[in-house]
Formats: sequence, structure tokens, C-alpha cells
Amino acid sequence: MPIHTFWDNEDKTVVRVENEGKWTWDEFHLSLDEVASLIESVDHRVDVINVDRPGASMPPGPPVIHFQRATRMFAQYGSLNIVVVRSALNRSMLMTFARMLVGTTSSTLMILDSEDEAYAMIEADRASA
Repeated sequence: MPIHTFWDNEDKTVVRVENEGKWTWDEFHLSLDEVASLIESVDHRVDVINVDRPGASMPPGPPVIHFQRATRMFAQYGSLNIVVVRSALNRSMLMTFARMLVGTTSSTLMILDSEDEAYAMIEADRASA
């Protein structure tokens, strides 16, 4: 499966999702189910970092309905949902979706350029909580 979901650290405070190559919306939803299962297996806050590896490509079809499910899920858990995107096309699509969410949900979707930025964002958010 081109989407890999796993604990990022021993403390089980960050779930990492890595996308590579061509993946499908069914694989995306299976990964969301895996993320939910990991989050529900512990009794503390868990944030999520989703990384698009070079060459990862979003499947055809409108992504909005799929991203809405992810957004609702992360809002339910109070998790930061950080997407590290290097592809200009995927970044553009995600930015459009993020703008559509403004004012409609307590979205915690963040789109960043690097994994280092993602870890720094999580650390800063946890420090301010």
C-alpha cells in the first residue's frame, strides 16, 4: 500500500502518514481508519503529520468529500493535522480546500513545507496549551 501509517515516536504523541507513488481514495480512507485506531488506543493528545514523498500523486476525482471526512475526524480528536507538501499541484489543491473550511469548522489543518516545520508547530502548540 502506498500510504504508510505508523507511530512517529515512542511516546505515541504523533502519528505519521507517508504517501508515496500513486494511491487511491480507498487507501486514503483506510489510512484515516488506521489513524483513528492509533489515536483511540491512547488516552492523550495525538497529532498527525502527513508527508507527501517525492512522486506522490493525488488520485483523480474531487478531493473535497474525502478531505472533509479527515477534517471532521481531526477536529473530533483535537489533533493538529499537518500536511507536508512539496508538490505545487497538491499544495494548490490543499490550500483551496483549507480556504473553503475557514469559518465552517474548527479545522486544525496546516500545510507546511518541511517536516522540521511540522515538529516545531506541534511543539509550539503543545507549549501554548
